[in-house]
Amino acid sequence: MKSISVKHLSYSYVRESEDVVNDVSFDIEEGTYVTIVGPNGSGKSTLARLLIGLLKKNSGDIFILDKELNKENINSIRKDVGIIFQNPDNQFIGATVEDDIAFGLENRQVGREEMRDIVKSFSEKVGMSSFLKSEPSNLSGGQKQRVAIAGVLALNPKILIMDEATSMLDPKGKVETLQLINEIRKENPSLTVVSITHDIEEAYLSDQVIVLKDGKVIASGKPEEIFKDEKSLEEMHLTVPFLYKVKNRMKELGYDVKNINSLEEAVDELCR
Repeated sequence: MKSISVKHLSYSYVRESEDVVNDVSFDIEEGTYVTIVGPNGSGKSTLARLLIGLLKKNSGDIFILDKELNKENINSIRKDVGIIFQNPDNQFIGATVEDDIAFGLENRQVGREEMRDIVKSFSEKVGMSSFLKSEPSNLSGGQKQRVAIAGVLALNPKILIMDEATSMLDPKGKVETLQLINEIRKENPSLTVVSITHDIEEAYLSDQVIVLKDGKVIASGKPEEIFKDEKSLEEMHLTVPFLYKVKNRMKELGYDVKNINSLEEAVDELCR
């Protein structure tokens, strides 16, 4: 089943101006982890807002879980799609962590006892159960993003969109956030994750990479396919992932690298 199907999608902020998203088409299968990469101004964040219905397309079609995204379906579709934005400070609504995770549940009129159980469960999943009474302003960037993720996942979405969700975090917060997403995917294999990102290392570890440039899809495929041609990468304003370089060098030295998916695993293999 396709979680997302986009056909000839175009959008411009002013009707007469050049399209920011220009005749874009792609499919995303259920349960996959897809990264959308490209230089600044390539249309990545605009695309994310189109997928959630925050912007109205100029032309083309968007299907979410086989339902067309339109005025009639938008509210039902949004129940299945969660989005995490770039700046965690802009996502907080509640006075405490507990209030913030509960906010979406309150909007859906979930009963108080059930809501309390859900908030407890998801705060534990993201490692924030001891901060439920804390004010968001006292949290680190990584902790804030964990709370934002908990608030979205508490609504049980089938699709999670991350719009540059790690770009404002320090390296530790970025690693923690991506590890958390991977843990959640293991618990819920049918969850589809779409990450708009500048992080090439993250893209290399995803199931599918979609490359945007000037509002158009110029490449789409598995990371190994996208990152094997350095010359094409330069033209797309991308660099070769460091892990990719390490694995290639290890392969030349005779190591079996097919099960290596992180630098830590590469170090472990080299130290055996």
